[in-house]
Amino acid sequence: MDRWRLLAAAATAVALTATSACGGDTGGASGRTTLRMIVNITPNLTEQFWNKLFDIYEAKNPGVAVQLELTGTIKAEAKLRQDLATGDPPDIAQHVVPTPETAELFVDLSGQAWAAGTPLFEDYAIGGKHYVVGVGEQIQSLVFYNRKAFAEAGLDAKKIRTIPQFEEAMGKRFSTRPRP
Repeated sequence: MDRWRLLAAAATAVALTATSACGGDTGGASGRTTLRMIVNITPNLTEQFWNKLFDIYEAKNPGVAVQLELTGTIKAEAKLRQDLATGDPPDIAQHVVPTPETAELFVDLSGQAWAAGTPLFEDYAIGGKHYVVGVGEQIQSLVFYNRKAFAEAGLDAKKIRTIPQFEEAMGKRFSTRPRP
């Protein structure tokens, strides 16, 4: 399993663990709790990926079922707002950051020692309370380059580590390009 999927799995497991005692629809006589979860479906975090992840969680937590609620063509945050407006919010919302207007709908994790050491814990505080547990990382702003073009311009991509270095390299690349 690649690092991104592992981190997504960890984030989901933490989210499910943190919220499973806080909400959900109890199944009556069966004693089973169903948790509705909205997520952003992406090319690598597909519906099948999430359902497989939920199957793993459910196998370890026999009294809990996780129901993926598809968002259709809108993002999870928009789906959450839509569900809030109808009075039927999900139990878990992945990749939704609380706002001062929605904070009361989230679990305050301020007293949880395990949450205090997670990334962005202080950054997303609202009124001294903490509702976000940052458990994953992802690479942003990847830059792909043409090795042949770099070699022709005399550039070594391994030595480019900063944006200013990249900008300087691009100046060299385009200044050495033959003009039409």
